[in-house]
Amino acid sequence: MKALILTVTSGQGHNAVAKATASLLEERGVETEVLDLYRGRRKFWAWVFNDAYFLALKLAMPLANFVYHRGQLRRYDRREKNFLMDLARMDAAFLKEKLESSRPDLVVCTHVLPAAILDLLKGSLPERMVTGGIVTDYGVHPYWECAIRNDFCILPAEELIPDMEKRGWKREQLFVFPVPVRPAFYEPADREQLREKLGLDERPVLLLMGGGEGSCNSKKMIRRLLRTETDFQIVNICGRNRKMKEKIDRLLARRSLRKKVINLGFTDNVAEWMGAADLYLGKVGMISSTEAVCRDLPMVAVRRLAWQEQENAAYLASKGGLCRSEKRGDEIRLTEEILGDPARLRKMRECQQKLNRPKLREALGDFLVSRIRGGEHEET
Repeated sequence: MKALILTVTSGQGHNAVAKATASLLEERGVETEVLDLYRGRRKFWAWVFNDAYFLALKLAMPLANFVYHRGQLRRYDRREKNFLMDLARMDAAFLKEKLESSRPDLVVCTHVLPAAILDLLKGSLPERMVTGGIVTDYGVHPYWECAIRNDFCILPAEELIPDMEKRGWKREQLFVFPVPVRPAFYEPADREQLREKLGLDERPVLLLMGGGEGSCNSKKMIRRLLRTETDFQIVNICGRNRKMKEKIDRLLARRSLRKKVINLGFTDNVAEWMGAADLYLGKVGMISSTEAVCRDLPMVAVRRLAWQEQENAAYLASKGGLCRSEKRGDEIRLTEEILGDPARLRKMRECQQKLNRPKLREALGDFLVSRIRGGEHEET
């Protein structure tokens, strides 16, 4: 059995889902390849989808959100004539050649663009080749109506089904599973042992994650957090944003600190830090929010969010595991209030526990293998 996972780098979320999906298949003996559609091939479009997009979010987020929102309002019956389908036609020949040479039994897309290309190619693909997509946020991204000829689509929540049906998907094509993340986040976590291992003490732990692209100003956030009266520890993870880490290091070196602050750059043990934390403060990308849910970690969303992150925040807030900041300074007030109220923190953690369904990770792997074998799968 062979599988091909197609992704496009637009932040690391789509790639992270691709790698986690590949891991599920490899655990079940499926030979799997992950392919980024643009990396190393089309430098300009790779720049547009990743660097230019995040630059727009950093410098003009309201405008970027307006463009995204307008994409959501498109007429779904005009699926053949739009910007995405023009891009899809440009790479259809390349992907068809790739599929003919690798001959996978299953193709899974973690971004809508390759799913749209597969839609174009569907009539010329072998019948045994099963194709599908994964929606990677708690809101349906624009243009998923351009991929309705794929065999299936995986959604992270039942609430997205009506939207997908409006776009032309049939109910029997749609399946609900949590977005897959790395196995480390599903492993049991002993909070006390992790705190001892990571050098944390008994005070509440706030985990601050502002995003590696820098659209959330972690330095300003830490400066404001240091002024709060509630006693807690701060763990800040900057990811690959070295400049932000250096700025925060300089800020901390100039101050006499009443709070313990651990400032990290890139780290591969985020699962441990989440397992040790009491509260998450930061952006609400699908990967970070799913990882927090897997760790039963309550969340506070920063005010400045991209449109899809706003949808993620709205969904998690409706389930009780996240608090949204609606105006400037709200995130700091909410953080202080929640960390100072053990009962509220405990209730939010219980809400996250209800969303955390680790058994469905295994069910997703079984589902994908069942598609290869052509068997029927009862939706969980």
